[in-house]
Amino acid sequence: MSDHTENYEELARWNEACRREEAIRGLLERYPKTLNRQAVADLAWELDLSRATLYRMIKLFRAGGTVSSLMDRKRGRRRGHRVLDKDREALVRRTIEGFYLKQTRPILCAVGSRGPNRLHRGGPCSPKLAHHQIPC
Repeated sequence: MSDHTENYEELARWNEACRREEAIRGLLERYPKTLNRQAVADLAWELDLSRATLYRMIKLFRAGGTVSSLMDRKRGRRRGHRVLDKDREALVRRTIEGFYLKQTRPILCAVGSRGPNRLHRGGPCSPKLAHHQIPC
């Protein structure tokens, strides 16, 4: 990813955190002692969050009161992070390639049509195979 794209994504995360902070601050000003359940549900819908996530953010905001505490965390592993060492990863790759990444076996008729003798020059569906009822 380019630095420009990463900077844009970081700015978007920051702007969303500012929007969340403003909304949560307003909610806490309207309900300083006990939160109204419906107000929380409405704000969760407005912010496109689950109620549980919004309650976690409210708890974080009350504890620290910072915009950065409301920023989305980057998901997934860090770029370049590996769970397995290189030898094990190579073993897994070879196993997958050897077991799963094979061409599907062709039907017997196709094998015969590609064979060097074309089933004794009888064509792809030789009468010799007619008794096996192989569709061609």
